[in-house]
Amino acid sequence: MFLPKRSHEGREALERHPTFIRSQLKHYGVDFNEAEFARSNGSAFMKATLQAGMCHLVPRHIAELERQMHEDWLKKLSLNQIFDRPDWVMQTFFLSSGQPDRAKMSTIGTMLFGPGMQQSLDNMIEAVKRITGLQYTTVSRGDGIIIVMGWDRAAVDEGANRLSSEERRSQQGEQQDQENRRASVEVNISSHLESEIDHASPVGIYIVDSHTSDGPDGFPEEELSLTIYETSTPGMLQADFVFDNTEGIMLLSSDKSILKDYLAEAERDEDRIRPSDRSSEKAYKRRLPASSTNRPQKQRRVEPNYPLKYLVKLKSRERGTRMIDYEERNGSITFGDKSFASFRGVADFGPGADYICDVGNQTSFSAKKISDKSRASGQIWNDFSEQQYEYERVARWRRRR
Repeated sequence: MFLPKRSHEGREALERHPTFIRSQLKHYGVDFNEAEFARSNGSAFMKATLQAGMCHLVPRHIAELERQMHEDWLKKLSLNQIFDRPDWVMQTFFLSSGQPDRAKMSTIGTMLFGPGMQQSLDNMIEAVKRITGLQYTTVSRGDGIIIVMGWDRAAVDEGANRLSSEERRSQQGEQQDQENRRASVEVNISSHLESEIDHASPVGIYIVDSHTSDGPDGFPEEELSLTIYETSTPGMLQADFVFDNTEGIMLLSSDKSILKDYLAEAERDEDRIRPSDRSSEKAYKRRLPASSTNRPQKQRRVEPNYPLKYLVKLKSRERGTRMIDYEERNGSITFGDKSFASFRGVADFGPGADYICDVGNQTSFSAKKISDKSRASGQIWNDFSEQQYEYERVARWRRRR
């Protein structure tokens, strides 16, 4: 039998933990006399025990005691404490002594896995599949995916159908409430806009009324909001949009040359930001186009007659992971009339919005104004730049170290 030699560090460890050898002997059910430890830490006795082959198997009664203690410990834990350990979930609800136990869970059990937890869900499904006779199915809903588990296939399917029906009723109720709110707001806004049509502008808050895409699914049913406000550059508007898991910024202008110049100035401003500036969020959040030039800022030109059609440039980020899509994407917005109460638009929301439509597809949508007052969010075009993407990527990597 090969026995490794004890190193100096090993001997020091035994001196720091004088009960280690006793614990090992008891774990393997080896009887010993305390006299064996009178003149040493018992290492010589442990060596003789190993050479005799007495520590190769844990006695059945000790293994059974260990299993029972583990089960008693699991009973004291909440579901949240064992959520990320599928083996513990199975032991708690579906197994006894490692064998399927139908008496433990006579009904069905459900667990909700939120967005971004697909791997945890997959691990749970694999654990279920390893237990003979245990059934499962999954149900999608707004806040994630529910796994339904149980021994009776019919009961599992019935539970899943019930959850699906509840989700549909909830969505229908929310949709009706949303439509009622929109109808009420539209009446108020329409009457206000009619009286203020001479001073109307695109500035305001909009909600999407309908949407379609070249992809198979179009937008999900959640609400898209879009807020348009003035910039310090004549002929330029900016918009912030939030849609489910995507948020971003739009630049709007009816003049292609103004839009091009604005983007060029933004790029120059980005180049002037040193890497050290990015350690300070305040230093980085500089408004555009307030650059290092010394010439006075242009005064805003009064434009009572806003055009109806605007070219759009947009960038976005995924709200859950905060991952930036720094590619500059195109679109357009066309207002119905000079009241600027509604518009139709088309835009490419990029690969970060695969759930909206197929990658690269143009998505068309229409929206109605719910308020003619808006306030800038503080976002700037360079918040979505490639440099900012790299800065945030490195920052996330450093936090994980």
